[in-house]
Order: sequence, then structure tokens, then C-alpha cells
Amino acid sequence: MYDGMAVYYPTGWHAVAALLPGDVVTGANLLVVVLTALVWPLGMAALLREVLSEAGGVLAVGTALSGSVVSPLLLLTSVWPYGMSVVVLPGALALIVRAVRAGRVGARVRAAAWTLALGASFGTLIAHGAAVFNLAVLGLPLIVTAGLPVLRRAWGRGVAARTGLLAATALGLIILAGGAWIMRRSLASVFNYPRGAANIWETLFAVVTDHPLLASFTPWIPGNILVFALAVWGAAAWRRIEAVRAWVVGTAIALVLLLLASGPAWPLRALAGPWYTQRARIMPLLTLGMLVLATIGVQEAQRRWSPVGTAIAADRRKWALLLRRHVPATILIVSLIAAPGWRWGLRIELLEAIHDPERASYGAMLSDGELDFIRRIGEELPEDAVVLGDPSNGSAYLWSVAGVHVLYPSRPKPSSTELAWLGENADQIDTDPRVCEILNRHGVGYYYSDDAEPDGLTGGVREPLWGEALARVPHSALEEVDSQGDATLWRITACGDEGD
Repeated sequence: MYDGMAVYYPTGWHAVAALLPGDVVTGANLLVVVLTALVWPLGMAALLREVLSEAGGVLAVGTALSGSVVSPLLLLTSVWPYGMSVVVLPGALALIVRAVRAGRVGARVRAAAWTLALGASFGTLIAHGAAVFNLAVLGLPLIVTAGLPVLRRAWGRGVAARTGLLAATALGLIILAGGAWIMRRSLASVFNYPRGAANIWETLFAVVTDHPLLASFTPWIPGNILVFALAVWGAAAWRRIEAVRAWVVGTAIALVLLLLASGPAWPLRALAGPWYTQRARIMPLLTLGMLVLATIGVQEAQRRWSPVGTAIAADRRKWALLLRRHVPATILIVSLIAAPGWRWGLRIELLEAIHDPERASYGAMLSDGELDFIRRIGEELPEDAVVLGDPSNGSAYLWSVAGVHVLYPSRPKPSSTELAWLGENADQIDTDPRVCEILNRHGVGYYYSDDAEPDGLTGGVREPLWGEALARVPHSALEEVDSQGDATLWRITACGDEGD
């Protein structure tokens, strides 16, 4: 992707998608289905099972509530690698909860729990580096809450114990600083990413309605307010239920970060930098914390409303008695009716914004006809063919869809100085011999063009991020091979016989 340059990018998603059967498109969509229908609900069920003092119907309701948010979490968090790290996060948090659980257990059992927790945490980092900050927001309060009593006891054991604690703290800070120094360039690009301010009141309303906060989708009505109301109820039990406190803290931190990302450009807004100051990337953390608190809220509702003893005999209204006997089931039914009901129009818009070339939020680079064209020429071109083209007009998909090598497989400006120069001077192919020298060195013999309007809608072409010359290669240097609609495949004739 980066012409052999050592550039960091989260590769967990790409590795799994590449190993799945079928082409890249099929593998990527299959991975979405697996993560949505299997990994996310299992991870949430595991997390809720570790948090709750009891399981049964409350666990089922909490897992079901998580189903109403998974589509925005996975599909609308800008990139699939980050979405993958969010989907596997509940499983890692479940193992952290188990590792820090209070009670006397053997050293071997505790060590095994921590080994699994650290392994799962490392897995989220493989999916996306930002997971380290996600774990800090939701996982660190769990560790601190459970560790404070232990630290207090250790601190009171004398000077030697205190010295050990201080040394361990210093070592941890050194390791943290070293990691930050190694990743300094990546961290700097993330923290310095330009992002305009948003509407804080809109953000607060989105918290109540569980809106993905990525684009202007409708309808803006509080149909999913049930999750918010249950989360508030669950958070109110922090005095009585010790496990609630860490989740209240983590969820509150996520809310503060979300508001900082929405606010004006003032110094504290830098705290939202690890998420590119993008509300849509922070929103899943708040949603996850709210789901845990909402499930505790269901547990509180069952404790408050379920009839006991003489209350059953005193309640002669059969419908009320039925609801009170099955509080979790009642809440589940309400959520299954309310959430999909208000999300129906929203879900349609989500799918259109992602998969419909004429409605894609950030513009499309392929139309349906162009996709068929790329598949066809992929069968016609020789195996060693290399194609030159503007990656923003769809040519980059020759590699992922048809397995045809392209000189520019991604839209950003390449790290290679040579290829960057070529992108700015490709239209000088008839007059500057260096253009042909570079093309011949890379074995390029074909050129892909698309004459559609670069509006991201008509014909699927987007405005180039750089290298406008890639779309202006003169026809005098080319010979047409095949075409469909506005897209054309050419053989480069100005540079010798490399395309034959």
C-alpha cells in the first residue's frame, strides 16, 4: 500500500479479511456480519455476566439492548479497523473485570486471569492503536477502583513496600514515555488533526437518543431514550452497588471527551485528540458504558417492581401482576418495539450512506457499471500487468476487486518521492523522458481513466487528494483497450512495449 515504506497502519482487520474465502469485497462484508452477529453479542454477554451479581433475564435484556447500537458502532466509526477494535472491546473488558474481582483467590488463578486480560487487550490494539485510549477510559477505572484497597494495605506495610510501589510507578511511567516516544509521529498526526467545532446541544441530544454523530441522519426523535433512562437509573445505584462506581466514572469520562470534541478549539480539547477529535469515534465508549449501566438499571427495576409475598395477592390487576412478575421481559419487549421503530428510517439512511454510490456520505469512487467493468478487464489483462491511474477515480480498486496491480493503491500521497513526482507530472509523458523512465522501472504498461464529474456521485469519481496530473495523461500517448460508460482502459504507447 505504501510502496515498501515503513508506515504504521492498523492491519488486524485487513489480515482477517484477507484470510477469509472469496475476494476482498466478500471477505470484508463477511467480517462485518461475523463481528456484528457473533463477536459483539458474545462480548457484551460476557461483560455483563462478569459485572452483574445475577444473570438470567437481566443478562438477556442487556445483551438484547446492545443489538440496537451495533450497526452505528461498526459501520459508522469512519474506518473498519477502529470499528473492529470497538466490537472486541467488551470481551477484553470482561476479562479485566474478572482479573480485578475482589476476593481471595490463588496466585495461579489470579495470574491466569491477568494473562487472559492482557492478551485480550493486546488483541484490541492489533485491531487499532486507539484501543489503548479506549481501554484507559473504560478499563482504567475498573483497575483503579479494585486496586486502591490493595495499594493502601501495601503502603501501610513500611518503607520497603512504599519504595517498591514508587519504583514500580516510575518504571511504568518510563515504559509509557518510551512507547509515546516511539509512536511520536503517529501521535502527533492524530493530536494535530484539524477538526471544526460542533454543536454541544446537538451532542447532548445525541447522547439521549443514541445517535451515531457521524452525519446528519434523521429522524431526530428520542425513540431510543429507554437505554438512556435505564443507564441513569443504574448509575443512581452507585452508593449501594460498588461495581457501579467504576462504570459511572468511565462513562462520565467518555461524556466529557465527547463534549470536548464538540466544543471550540481550546487547550483541553486536545484530550480528545487520540480519537482525531471526532465525536463518532468517542460515542461508542459512551454507548458501551451506558449499556452496562442500563443493564444494572434493569436489575434495579426488577428489584424495585418485582412482587414478593403478600404483594402478589394484593395486586388483583392481572395485567399489572403479569408485568411485575416479568420486569426484564417487559423491558425487553418495549426496547424491541421502540428502538427499531425509531431507527427504521435511520438504518435505511445508514446503509445508503455506506453502500449506495449516489448517497454515500463521503462520496463514491465506483459506480455499479464501473465495478462490472473492472471485474471484466481484470480477466483480460495479463497477470504481470501494472496500471497507472488516479486512485480517486476508481483505479485503485483494480487491485482489491480484480487482483490487477496498480501503481497507486490508495488515495493519500505516496511516501515515495519518485511516485509523488510522477503524480504531479504524469501529463508530461510526451515531453519529459523521466515520466517514462519511472513507468518502465515499475513495469507500468496501462492507464485507467474516468471522465465522470468528480463529485463523488455521478459515475463515482471523487476529487483527487493530490496528483491532478494523473487524470490528464494525453490520449496521444495512449491506445484504447476497452471502455464502459465514462471509464476507459488504455495501453501506454509512448513508453515502449511494456504494455504488450
